[in-house]
Formats: sequence, structure tokens, C-alpha cells
Amino acid sequence: MNDVIFLKETYLTRAQATEYIRSKGYGIGAGYLPYIASKKQGPPYKYLGQTAIYLIADIDAYLASIDEKHSSPNLGKLERGRPPKILIRLPKSA
Repeated sequence: MNDVIFLKETYLTRAQATEYIRSKGYGIGAGYLPYIASKKQGPPYKYLGQTAIYLIADIDAYLASIDEKHSSPNLGKLERGRPPKILIRLPKSA
């Protein structure tokens, strides 16, 4: 994402929000946001027609809450029969 400037008031589609989260150093797949939205979790979103859109400030607040939760020793309950869905911060490349 070269030469892209994000403003806090900017809305992003799910694909753009995924790229924005990746640009912050988190390794997520394309299905992460729809998955957590189906579980009533994740950053708040609205619909513009049939397209889910996210406010950048809401994404940043969500990422801050993830960092806070994962810094504690209790990461929460695992869903039965499913591997945990954990947002992982990737190391910055040199």
C-alpha cells in the first residue's frame, strides 16, 4: 500500500479494511472480518447498500482492544471443535 493516506474519518470496504489491518502488522486472511462479524465481534461496521464498510477509527480501537486482551495471560475460551481465531501481529520486515 504505497502512497496511500488514511484519514480517521475514512470508511473502508472489508477488502480495504483487511489491507489496512495488514498494513498495521497483523496477519489476517480475507475471511477474518466476515467471520468475526458473523460472531457479533470485531470492529463495528455499517452497510452501504450490500457492502460492509468500516470506519478507520473503529478499526484502530478494535486493534488496540486486541492488543490489550492478548497481553493478559487469559486469552479467553476456545470454541468447541474449532482452532482458536487469534489475530497475530507479524514482525516488521527490515
